[in-house]
Amino acid sequence: MEEIRKYIDNSLFIKWVFDPDENINEYWDYYLEKHPEENRILQALKNELALFRISGQTLSEERKRILSKKIARQIIEGQRMSRIRKAGQFLLKFAAFAVLFIGLGAGLVYFYWDKPDISDFAQYFEVPEMSSKPTLVLSDGSNVNLDKNESTVDYASHDHIVVNEDSIIQLSQNNKKIEEVPNQILIPFGSRAKVVLSDHSVVWLNAGSRLIYPSVFIGKEREVLLFGEAFFQIEKDELKPFIVKTAEYQIKVLGTQFNVSAYPGDAISQTVLTEGSIKLSLNNSSWFEKEIVLKPNEMFSFNKGMNESKVEKVMSEKYVLWKDGILKFDNEDLSRVIKKIERFYNIQIKLDDPLDGSIKIDGKLNLKEDKYEVLHYISKVSRRKYAEVNERYFVIE
Repeated sequence: MEEIRKYIDNSLFIKWVFDPDENINEYWDYYLEKHPEENRILQALKNELALFRISGQTLSEERKRILSKKIARQIIEGQRMSRIRKAGQFLLKFAAFAVLFIGLGAGLVYFYWDKPDISDFAQYFEVPEMSSKPTLVLSDGSNVNLDKNESTVDYASHDHIVVNEDSIIQLSQNNKKIEEVPNQILIPFGSRAKVVLSDHSVVWLNAGSRLIYPSVFIGKEREVLLFGEAFFQIEKDELKPFIVKTAEYQIKVLGTQFNVSAYPGDAISQTVLTEGSIKLSLNNSSWFEKEIVLKPNEMFSFNKGMNESKVEKVMSEKYVLWKDGILKFDNEDLSRVIKKIERFYNIQIKLDDPLDGSIKIDGKLNLKEDKYEVLHYISKVSRRKYAEVNERYFVIE
């Protein structure tokens, strides 16, 4: 799928187009090596922007951003019309489904809140990988900078939002009824957040994640949408089930605790249950397929490429320690360990020898340590050296 939004807000991409140097070229060469599926759209956008260079004149950052968004809108418009035609087919097949309009700064994006084909819209909800700050997007499209790398957002009082335990945002004015309208919180790489929803359920969001949710739960169900990783602690309500939707499947609970890892860029999505029970169903499953029920210390995995799922017994602790700033590994591939470290510290780590990605890693990492301490540990247990190219780019040799 073609992705656009994460490039136009990425200062490193703007620099690559208008003011490249050896380091920035090396960074994007490595990025394309890791994401070959994005090469076509990235190069096309880069080439289009390059046409706007003015010989001998430096363009302002604001001008660069305006040009970027103009081109991006043209590309997105073509994609959107294709999506609308496909959405019409679903309307005929499944009857009327609600269409929500969610403000995303540059414009409105069409998105289905209901079950059918949620994955078609996943690319519009990618979190920018670099240079972004934690952001709360309100229902009117306005953005609130959360400022902190570990933020808190609390909706429990219903008529206002408390941000980082001090700033207050009013949800209603002049006694107007508060509607069940979507908000969203964007947590870029290098940051985390804790969200208290209106029903007092708590969601811990990991680095590189996005959560879409209503300011107040009003209907018969409590629905949220997740791209990335989150640990959910759900308040029990037998009359109002809580539903977590991802690009591949949805999770239905009454009140329990579980972890979901559903990053758009990962080949496998996972859900691990720590207590209670949950039901899962694939977005593309037929009406006759049974829901999958998880018990504590069980993990549901979905392989996107092979379109296969499985359930297995696990020690749930190691999958949820990240919210306490700890990563625990038990015979895990170095490549998977590196990906988690990259997200947490907002850095890039390249393996000089790709085969080293299969090296098995055991132990714990304290993510409250400096990134250099963590890299030193990885170097030690993998018996490989690491070299620093710049403060955000490292190579394991």
